[in-house]
Order: sequence, then C-alpha cells, then structure tokens
Amino acid sequence: QGNQARALRAEVERIDCLAQRGVELGLDCLEELQLFKEEAKAAGLWEVFHKALDVEAHELEREGDLEGVRSVLGQAHKFRNRGTPAARSRARAMMALNIYFGSSEAGSPRESLKAARSSVDIALSTRRDELILHALNRLILVLHYQGRLQTTEGQKALAEAESRLGTCGDLILKFHIKLNPAVWQLEIGEHELARTALEALEGLVSGKNTNVARAKLKLNLGEVGLVSEDFALAEASFLAAERLTTQPSPYYFPTLIAAGLGLCGLLTGNLAEARERESQLPDFPEFWTYDPTIVATFKARMLMKRRDPLRAISLLSQTREGIKDRLLPAWLRLTLEEATMCRRHSPERAVKIVEEGLKVANDLGLKERIHQLQRLKNALG
Repeated sequence: QGNQARALRAEVERIDCLAQRGVELGLDCLEELQLFKEEAKAAGLWEVFHKALDVEAHELEREGDLEGVRSVLGQAHKFRNRGTPAARSRARAMMALNIYFGSSEAGSPRESLKAARSSVDIALSTRRDELILHALNRLILVLHYQGRLQTTEGQKALAEAESRLGTCGDLILKFHIKLNPAVWQLEIGEHELARTALEALEGLVSGKNTNVARAKLKLNLGEVGLVSEDFALAEASFLAAERLTTQPSPYYFPTLIAAGLGLCGLLTGNLAEARERESQLPDFPEFWTYDPTIVATFKARMLMKRRDPLRAISLLSQTREGIKDRLLPAWLRLTLEEATMCRRHSPERAVKIVEEGLKVANDLGLKERIHQLQRLKNALG
C-alpha cells in the first residue's frame, strides 16, 4: 500500500501544481482527479483523499460552482474522522472553508472556526511543518473573516506560521500566509500598513506561473488606492490585475476589476469609464463567496448618481445581510457605506445602522472602525 500511496500522492500533487500555476485544468485532468480520489478512498488512503478534495474544491471555486464546492465540503465532513491524524487535520482544514460557502452538509459557517482550530491542533501533533502551515493558513483565514485576527489567538497563529515559513517549499502557500495579515490591515482601515505589507510581497510572486497570485495582489493594492484616495495607484493596480487575469483565473476577478476601475472613473469624474465598467458587472449572486465590498459599493454609488437612493440603500442592505456572521470586516465596511448613504435620505436609519456597526466593532475591538463609526454617529447628532 506504501507504493500505491506514494503514486497517488504524486499524481494529486501534479494536478495541484498545475492548478496553482494558473494552468486551466482540462476535462481529462479533472476526471483523473476523480479517479485518484475514488482509488484513495477505496484503499483507505484518507490523507490523499482529502488532498484531492482540496484540489477539487479550489477548481470548483475557480469556476464559480457553489453547489459543487458544497458537495466536496460535505464529503470532507462525512469522512472527517477516518485515517491518520494528517488525514483528519486535512479534513478539518477543508471544513474551515465553509466560512465562504455555507454548506449545510459541512455544518454551519460558524463552525468553521472550531474546525480550523481542531485542524491546527491535530497537525501540530504530526510535527509536519507543511501540514501545520496548511492548517494555520486556514485558521488565519477564518479568524480574518470573523474579525478576530488582532486577538491573542490570531497573533499567535500568525507568529507560529511566520516561524515555519523558512521550511516551506510551497510558494503559493507562503504567499497566502503573508497576504492574509496585509489584507487584514486593509479590512480594518489601516491603509498605510496594508500598502507597505502588500508592496513587500511583490517580489515573492514576480516569477513565472504566478499570475493568479499576482492578480490577487494587484486587486488588493487597487483597493488600498481607492480607500486612501490614491487613484493613480488604484487605476494602475486594477489595470495590472486585468492584464494578469486569464481563463484559469477565479471567476470573480473580472467583476472585482470592473468594479475597481468603475470606482476610479466615478471618483475622478470619468463617467464614461464608470458606465462602461458598470455594464461589465454580472447580476449579483444569491450567495456571496467572496468579499462583495468593492462591487456593492460601486453599484450603489452608480445608483446614487442616477438619483435612486432607495435602490442604492436596499442593495447595500441586502448585501450586508448576505454576509453577516460570515465576513465581518467586509460587513463593517458596507455598514459604513450604507450609513453614509442614509445620512441625507434617512437619518434615523443611519443612526440605527451606525449603532449596529458600533456594537460589532466594539465587540471585536477594531479601533479604527470604532473611530470611523463614532465620528459618523457624532455627525448625525
């Protein structure tokens, strides 16, 4: 069985490497992955099975196949207690992704944090650095989206991951571990810290076969440019992301790029560009699997430009409701946006929204967001 395990592991790693390099996996490759997964399951090679599930989930996510991802997460949950500690850690690391996807089969999104913590605890018992980093990356991600990365637990996870990066041969894993705290600074309003951290990452993914990572970096730098009103940085970054985005890129990259460049146009008075980019936006999804802040903000501001405040405010309200309890930093950013829009048209509603945001920001101890919300509350009287 040892030879079979090594062979299957090598084949799954091969497909994973292709996906991480931004190569579009053809139907043959995906069918191979299914065969390897079933072979591993039949042989009781549960770590290989869960590794194959992870690769499959990322490919389905890239395509925007929400139900497909939920099915994969359901499989991870079903077989979470099979096999070695490494297998059980990988299963729980998969279940942590439910913070994005909301699969009822994998438990509630709120259980993502429990799964991520368990994945790290089990991985630590194996003393395998790359497995530990994989688990820590998922814990950091969940703590980020639950607004808890600044806590003692979050800082400990970041420090633990940083201390092990020297042994990590996986460039994309290393990139994401360094990217998460940088994006966190953006999410909580520390824009200069975010810009410095993001720019420091550019050298890490400057080589070949890193287009998806480079595009993701440019998208975040574009957002930093927008929120800090450095529109030259914003436009250059979003255009760079557009050049780097190809068919194998995640399905939502073009949407983020259109929204980012649309906001650049709107905020600099180039309404023709804003309208052109707005026309490139797809319909909003029923369930958001990525941060909708920039997309919802752009669309709402275009509605306000057309003097349709009711639709603009309703759009923001519905988007906030769709990510509440899952993507809390994004929820807070949209709370600020909605309250600001309500200030003129519905001041009573604005006060209620600000108070709701203040409660969450205070509970999480997010000082910059507390300051921004309190300042808006004072302005509302």
